[in-house]
Amino acid sequence: LLEVAPTEELFRDPRHPYTQALLSAIPVPDPRLERARILQDFDPDFPGIGRLTEVAPDHFVLQVK
Repeated sequence: LLEVAPTEELFRDPRHPYTQALLSAIPVPDPRLERARILQDFDPDFPGIGRLTEVAPDHFVLQVK
């Protein structure tokens, strides 16, 4: 797990870089907007070891050591 939050908050304010990258990859149904959008990169070497920290009420994000 990298991030845990209520659905609306997770989509509105993703905090972890991997969550942000995943959400940026959701296709847009308008071809003009789809061609113009910028996908976020995620470093695959990002360390996945850490602990979930509450960054907002009921919103937890993996904080690496």
